[in-house]
Amino acid sequence: VMVKTSNHNPDRAAVCQKAINEWNNIKKKSVDDIDNKIQDYMATPFNLYDI
Repeated sequence: VMVKTSNHNPDRAAVCQKAINEWNNIKKKSVDDIDNKIQDYMATPFNLYDI
């Protein structure tokens, strides 16, 4: 969420709620779809200098 929104100081409750919603959508999918989603997240570029 932080990477996709470029928000380095997000509201913790909002991040948790978004993660719960995302997981509820993903957990109903096939293992291959879940693996693809994880790969998408892992491939999201993030500038280490912004940490």
